[in-house]
Amino acid sequence: MALDLTEESHGNATGIGNADFTTRRLAEKIDWKPTAINTLTACAPNGAKLPLVFESDREAVENALNCIGLTPPSAPA
Repeated sequence: MALDLTEESHGNATGIGNADFTTRRLAEKIDWKPTAINTLTACAPNGAKLPLVFESDREAVENALNCIGLTPPSAPA
């Protein structure tokens, strides 16, 4: 999961493709040109694929947790 980009990244989101979930906040900060240059230089274009985008950190985290298969203590199988 990736929730945001730092200002120091200058929009370079190389590696975002390793995440399964992200936020709209991060997605809107991506500068695709340097991201493409870096992933192509590394011969790793998968590093620039965009994961599922959610409106908030909470929504991203909740969906990620739902996918890992935890059973709440109140609902044993």
